[in-house]
Amino acid sequence: IERFEDLRHRPKAPEVLRQAQELGDRFHLEMFKATGNRYLLLLYERLHLKIRISLRMTREHRPQRVAQTIDEHLTVLRAILNRSPLDAQQAIDTHLRNGFEARMKIFAELPRLRISSVVDEPSPTPAGDAHANEER
Repeated sequence: IERFEDLRHRPKAPEVLRQAQELGDRFHLEMFKATGNRYLLLLYERLHLKIRISLRMTREHRPQRVAQTIDEHLTVLRAILNRSPLDAQQAIDTHLRNGFEARMKIFAELPRLRISSVVDEPSPTPAGDAHANEER
């Protein structure tokens, strides 16, 4: 709790945001370990790299989301320490929903790839191959 609280009150400079995400990453791992479910932990470990990439996108495109995440982690942690499973579940649900919504907004704002422009352009033909662009 102290590490999250410390980060919560520091200026949201890029280095602080990176530290907050690293702490959150460790928090997630410990949560999965605490379940005692080795299959759930294995699933998390296999998805870990994809999750980190997603978190990095969030840090770069929605830095305010990282600060919000600190508060959400604190809410989950406090509910667990207070032995309130319903509050913990609600806090986890909120955290997951907010994270999903933030990433969907990021994806919506990223420039769209124009695949059609790549498909519609004729491919270059080698010199002297007059029949290369004809349908076969």
